Amino acid sequence: MLAGPLQFDGGALTQFLDRWRPATAGTDLFNPSTQWIPGYYPSTGSAMAEGTRAVQNASYLRLKTLEFGYSVPKEWLKILKIKNLRIYASAYNLLTWTGLKYTDPEHPGSAGGSSSGDIDVYKYPINKTYNLGASIKF
Repeated sequence: MLAGPLQFDGGALTQFLDRWRPATAGTDLFNPSTQWIPGYYPSTGSAMAEGTRAVQNASYLRLKTLEFGYSVPKEWLKILKIKNLRIYASAYNLLTWTGLKYTDPEHPGSAGGSSSGDIDVYKYPINKTYNLGASIKF
């Protein structure tokens, strides 16, 4: 089931009516000595989640593609009757430096911005690809 604008039995506002809230705004909601009073609107935030405590630095540096190649000199290839020989190695998604935990910084969102409901589409490990090859002309 996908979330809609008027969920909770047709009216999102009804979940906020006749609720309790802290007597003092900004009070720690998890402190047992917090005084609670009745009211129409509950506390919609948490002292634990306000400010920068719930924010992570999402900056990252990624070595996305790296390729090395070497063309063997033609003088060395005359004995083997080869006209041209190039040897190469490449890597994709080789390294990622980030402070984020357990997520790919290029796909951090829940469901990856798709309409597939509650499925975290991009929560797979970052794939690394390595290739070795040679191009030979006789």
